[in-house]
Amino acid sequence: MSSRVWIRLVVMKQTKSRFLKTKKREKYAVWIDNEDLDRLRKYQERVGVPVSESIRRAVKMYVDALKNRKAV
Repeated sequence: MSSRVWIRLVVMKQTKSRFLKTKKREKYAVWIDNEDLDRLRKYQERVGVPVSESIRRAVKMYVDALKNRKAV
């Protein structure tokens, strides 16, 4: 059984908004196994890093690794 986690990634332009320094991002939904989600939630409780931020960091590391291998 899987749980759905929404990663909120927002595209913001430089305006009078409080999000002036936000990078360009896009909202995307992914499915995550319950076991992995439970581990991420425990990590969030222990360290304070939101689940969505942990997922974003993991995706960034994966994409960077692909770039280093020149696969992308």
